[in-house]
Amino acid sequence: MSNDQRISMTAPIGRRRFLTAVCAVSATALAAPALVRAQAREVKVGYILPVTGPLAFEAQLALAAEAKKPAVIHARDADEDVAAILAGHPDVPVILHSFSSGMALLRAGLVLRHYVSFSGMVTFKNWRLDDAILETPIDRLLLETDGPYLAPVPHRGQRNEPGFVRHVAERIALVRGMTGGELIHLTGQNALRVFQL
Repeated sequence: MSNDQRISMTAPIGRRRFLTAVCAVSATALAAPALVRAQAREVKVGYILPVTGPLAFEAQLALAAEAKKPAVIHARDADEDVAAILAGHPDVPVILHSFSSGMALLRAGLVLRHYVSFSGMVTFKNWRLDDAILETPIDRLLLETDGPYLAPVPHRGQRNEPGFVRHVAERIALVRGMTGGELIHLTGQNALRVFQL
């Protein structure tokens, strides 16, 4: 993407101009900052804290709906809030990105036919959500690297890169009792569908 196509979120722009820019650059999704339920003394870049979080989160879902793009959501310690807000926006396609939340949020998302994306965390020794992998319908499952962080084993601690996603696929295929090739094909079809490619 060239510099003149980048959307600066540091300068205030109008909603219409933002939507026009998103559509002009053929964006595939709108990434909503994580909704974090936490006590904090400062706002950290990329996070929406409890005071303004729900309003900003709902505004971003409305923008995604208007732009006809999926919203990419990372929920951390806010499962109930995220589930409630998503229930109020049933027509917005959502990707529960780098999923590591509880089963209640997974089920709430699946009822709304959202997608669930798993990252390198599935290869970590402390991963305890194989049930989430099994419960996610194959037509709603996505793979990701979440680079540059969360590199899968055997690359943990290194800068993550797209080529490492095969380790995520191998682990999920093992849990689901299918071949890696079959899983990659099906999740590839899911990605084409959700991102309208």
